[in-house]
Amino acid sequence: MKYFFGLVGLILMTSVATAQTIHVKFRITPSKGIITIDGEAYKGSHSEYIAMGFNARKGIDEHIVVISSEGYTSQTLTFNRDSQRTQTVNITLDRSIPNFNTKSNPVIEFEKVISGLDYNTPLGADYRWKYDMKEEINLGDRTDKLIRDLANAGLGAEAAEVDDLFGKSSPTKKKTTDILVGGKVTDFKLTKTQEAGFFSYSTPEYTATARINWQFYDKHSEQVIYKVTHTNEYSFTSASSATTLTEFFNSITENLYELVSSDKEFREIIENYERNVSVPNATSSVTSESGSTNVQKSFTTVTVIPKVVLPTFEGFEDLVQVATKASVTIITDEKSHGSGFVLSKNGYIITNHHVIDSAESIQVKFSNGMVLDGQVRSSSKKYDLALIKVNVDGLTSLPISLSSNEASIGQEVFVVGSPGDQDLGQSVTKGIISGKRNIEEVKTFQTDTKVSPGNSGSPLIDLNGNVIGVVNMKVIGRGIEGISFAVDSKYIFSVLGVTYE
Repeated sequence: MKYFFGLVGLILMTSVATAQTIHVKFRITPSKGIITIDGEAYKGSHSEYIAMGFNARKGIDEHIVVISSEGYTSQTLTFNRDSQRTQTVNITLDRSIPNFNTKSNPVIEFEKVISGLDYNTPLGADYRWKYDMKEEINLGDRTDKLIRDLANAGLGAEAAEVDDLFGKSSPTKKKTTDILVGGKVTDFKLTKTQEAGFFSYSTPEYTATARINWQFYDKHSEQVIYKVTHTNEYSFTSASSATTLTEFFNSITENLYELVSSDKEFREIIENYERNVSVPNATSSVTSESGSTNVQKSFTTVTVIPKVVLPTFEGFEDLVQVATKASVTIITDEKSHGSGFVLSKNGYIITNHHVIDSAESIQVKFSNGMVLDGQVRSSSKKYDLALIKVNVDGLTSLPISLSSNEASIGQEVFVVGSPGDQDLGQSVTKGIISGKRNIEEVKTFQTDTKVSPGNSGSPLIDLNGNVIGVVNMKVIGRGIEGISFAVDSKYIFSVLGVTYE
């Protein structure tokens, strides 16, 4: 009997030495992280303990676990038979920004994020907004980390504290800075996606949805070179109100991380950025019609677009059909509107600067009812012109006249736009060129073509289908009729930086 128990003990000891199982649960931020064990993706729930066994006879002495998520730096962990039998591992992945291939290595400086919501606005999950309208949101050292990550991605970067969104006179501003970044939170929602488990075996999970209007300001040209409203979702686990507050700040920086990592237009602008201390508000070498050389540019990179070739028109009605297809309505902040027109088939749009100025969101509505988000590529207050880009191809477009100086008084023209209401898009009115004016050193056509509020940004088109001007204002007063003005379309080239292939 003594030998029997000894044999049993030997068998049990041998089993312990050759086979063992540990149980590990991973709490991952962001919660969308992927778990890979020994090269195979784990398909179970993150809230469960994962069993990992070892067997010396089969050569299973360790397990390699990789935690990864798109846009983040992965983490690798190793577990062996000496690891704690039951454990919970907290993993927070660091953001990773794809490298920029820049021409001039622009230096980016983070300014601030301000509140665009009223104090005490309900956010969901029993939380409320704790900032006043336009109050700065202090992100702490998170912005320093963001700046370091931008530098690691190939950009020069600096952090600074200023008293206004783009405070040019701030003594803390570095002279080497090229681009300033500022943001405004326009919407924020918090959703509890998982309650705490029984006996706290699982931690509550949340999803934060943030909509932030970001602006990138070129110090040299004193222009906002890119403006976009970006919405993202950030999921996290939180066992306390303090942790939830921390993750709130993280969700805001996550929004910007996602933008600079994945927004193709932003990355294109940054990679093609060229430092030019004389643009704008400095004289240009471009000579205007009147012989003046004081055309102020408002672009940092040239936008090359395909040439527009119009079909042969049998009559005016055929021309109008093409023009109406190229006419768009510009909707700002989902309530106001103006007009515009398609400049190129690959999604470049022209409108007035005053139509999109200070807008947090821009949408472009086409003649077929399609609505797309638009981003400002360049804009000029003096010339009241703006270039917008939408992500679409195959659009009907209108050519810009290369000889607008040959337009004559009395020449017939027509306008297509959205007077008064969005539902009146693609309205056509016809008239003549009543005069040629220079208004505050900007060449302008006067026309008797009927326009109304909402027509701002409409093309003034000659009977060959060429855009010779962009409608931007009308004289209103008792006894005054038929006096409207359109900025010479040639400024689209010299001011906004557009050129044909």
